Amino acid sequence: MQHTSFTPWSWLLVTAIASNQTAVQAAIISPNMSQTAPNNKFLFNGIDYYQGSWEDTQREATTRQQLVFVEIFAENYAPSRLIGDLLSIPAVSDYYNNNFINYRVNINSYIGKEFMKNYHVQSAGELLFFDHEGKLLLRQNGATDANKLLSIAKSVNKQNTLDILTEEYSKGTRKSDFLYEYAYQLRLNKQPHDQIVNEYINKEKLQKHKCTEVEGLKFVYDFASNLRTEAIDVLLKNKKVFEEQFGADKVASKIDKAISTAANYAVEAHDETMLQRACEVAEKNAAPNKMDMIFDMKWQYYESIKDRKNQAKIAQDYMQQYKAENPVVFHQKAVALLQVAGNDAELWKTAQKWLEKSIELMPNYHNQKDYARLLMHLGDYATAKKMAEKAIAIAKISNIDYSEAQRMIEIITTPTMKGSVRL
Repeated sequence: MQHTSFTPWSWLLVTAIASNQTAVQAAIISPNMSQTAPNNKFLFNGIDYYQGSWEDTQREATTRQQLVFVEIFAENYAPSRLIGDLLSIPAVSDYYNNNFINYRVNINSYIGKEFMKNYHVQSAGELLFFDHEGKLLLRQNGATDANKLLSIAKSVNKQNTLDILTEEYSKGTRKSDFLYEYAYQLRLNKQPHDQIVNEYINKEKLQKHKCTEVEGLKFVYDFASNLRTEAIDVLLKNKKVFEEQFGADKVASKIDKAISTAANYAVEAHDETMLQRACEVAEKNAAPNKMDMIFDMKWQYYESIKDRKNQAKIAQDYMQQYKAENPVVFHQKAVALLQVAGNDAELWKTAQKWLEKSIELMPNYHNQKDYARLLMHLGDYATAKKMAEKAIAIAKISNIDYSEAQRMIEIITTPTMKGSVRL
């Protein structure tokens, strides 16, 4: 909402009544204050309202670098009474007293008329929030419950804190405690914070020595879910320390989540740099399943960009590193390779060897059925038929649906259907 262009803190300066401004203002604002509080405040409904002119309030806000909350009220007006009741709840009043300079304006007073003119106030019950320079941050038309009042205040306070920190950062502030707070505030406001996190880590030299202080541990742990920062590297370097502090399961879960989040982003954004980063962290983590994790991440990424050549390469690279003899692995990688082999005869031969190895280790319906399919594609129908029949025999014993293998036999035994098989 646009407002008239005027200097917001100076329009209320009325020099003619300067000598008795404070007394007049107090009477205008709240003739029913319950008691007087110290330091130019009066206590009403649990809220410490600032007692003085609007200009005095501005000076106080500037000096204390604090937000200002203004309640627009009217005597015997139901919405005003409701606001008063809500503000009197201790959880609400404590938050407002601790985070704002509070100010109360009677809409029917001279000052109230000025607020109507200059801030487009329509009625009593409106709540206004200003920053320490007089900029109107938020206008709220009343509230119906305490949680609403709290959430409004916290939202304004959070944004103001970030604005102040951003301004300080632009001026060159780089102290460790400042960077620490700034990183958290950026994250809280869902703003980019990678650079600030890395600046703090480098400032504290967390990459070069053991991360043992609780504050540093918490910071690294909290930001290690983002692989764009160096936090995950510090965590991996000091993994045992973090496991002792936060628990091995939680640390493992955080690392896995960070890796998978980065890999998913790489797929969605076609960002190969992020894919390599995810694979690098998985390698450093040295989890028992790291080979499978890296293979899956790369496979999905190259699938997303239709890079069959690299898919074939990572399947072959995987099997070159694979030292165990699990028939399922040989079968799965053979099928994966066949999906991207195209007309490459060498890839077909490689997949054939892996399927044969799988069957040698443990013949079952699935590896024999897929081997029969491969043989059909190569034109060896006689051997394919025998393999399909073996698959069906195992399926009958194991009570497995063998309709796919049966269909393959029908194709083989029907001359006009040969060549219709699809891998």
